[in-house]
Amino acid sequence: MKGKRINNSILSNLERRFISWMLPKFPNWITPDILTLIAFLSGVLILISYYLSNFNKYFLFLASFFIFLHWFADSHDGGLARFRKIPRPNYGYYIDHILDMITVLFIFLGFLLYGLDYKAVFLFFSAFTILSYHSILCYQTNGHLQLSFGKISPTEARIFIILINLLLFFALSKYVISIFYLASIIIILLSAYHIIHTSKQLDKSDREKYKIKKSMHHHTLKCVV
Repeated sequence: MKGKRINNSILSNLERRFISWMLPKFPNWITPDILTLIAFLSGVLILISYYLSNFNKYFLFLASFFIFLHWFADSHDGGLARFRKIPRPNYGYYIDHILDMITVLFIFLGFLLYGLDYKAVFLFFSAFTILSYHSILCYQTNGHLQLSFGKISPTEARIFIILINLLLFFALSKYVISIFYLASIIIILLSAYHIIHTSKQLDKSDREKYKIKKSMHHHTLKCVV
């Protein structure tokens, strides 16, 4: 699939420069599919690390490491395919999004296994899912892949989760619950704004296309007459 990728997040410029610097340095045996597999396995290991954190809190640092590893692999697989001129845009778009959502599910299941308040976790997961689904629908309808919202992209979201892990390590769970509720409210407001804004844009675009088609139809009828 082809379309415009929109990423105006806080770290987007730094991230782009790092990825461009890194792509030529991958050895030939590292393929885009291997990076995708590493990203998926990282998601599985994130879930396992959260569970093991119930027995030893230092596993929270391992969970954070696998979140970083997921970012690294997930951020480079598509870029490496394009760099080596072996892109599979439709396959890549589908696999990337489905595995990303599975990883998000693993993270929130991990929070539940760790024993965090399920209401706060469920609300945060639901709000995040709505925003993610909105991004996917935008790409299907207007060709724009919105990767950042309010200067926040999946990269900043991963850093947020790593900071949450740090709070959990220092036994500050009560603050984590409050942060989840606050973040959920912010995400819901962002979603509402972008949904309304996108709906207006699509409505305007469709009406203009309809007017053009209607005008062409009338012109054709006049020519026939």
